[in-house]
Amino acid sequence: MSGDLTRAAIAAEPEWLRAVPTGLRFPEGMRRLFTGCGTSFHAAQTGGEAVQALELVLRPERDAELLVVVSHEGDTPLTLEAAQAWRGPRWLVTGKAESPLATLCDEVVVCTPEVEQSWCHTASYTCAVAAIDALAGNEIGWLGDAAAAAEGFPASPHERFLVAGARRRRC
Repeated sequence: MSGDLTRAAIAAEPEWLRAVPTGLRFPEGMRRLFTGCGTSFHAAQTGGEAVQALELVLRPERDAELLVVVSHEGDTPLTLEAAQAWRGPRWLVTGKAESPLATLCDEVVVCTPEVEQSWCHTASYTCAVAAIDALAGNEIGWLGDAAAAAEGFPASPHERFLVAGARRRRC
């Protein structure tokens, strides 16, 4: 049935959030830059200054000391190219311990107990955001219970959705 993988991921989200590692922290005082593609980039944006992987490939010289790469499976070609262009230390937030990106990174933070099968990246997205927050030193232990408490809300009856957004760009 259509949507079964997404429903399974949403149902697993409370358990997955409870399993996000919380013992590691970003190095104190290091300026961080976050990158990724697609929903991984959206998760990366929650950590602070972030650039799309393509932008980093085109201009890898940035005012940061640590690159934090977000990739659900660790094998997105453009994200891999961005990590290769970076000349400093790299950390990876991912769902797979072993991947092409993992081999490039100094630290690999596996934020999900398995790779999400849904194309929608629901639980893996939320776990990546939670892992970034934990790495920044914030308390995330409450998230699993909060996600579990949200169960039972009916889906919207709308047939179509429009999501729009913008951010300021420096010229």
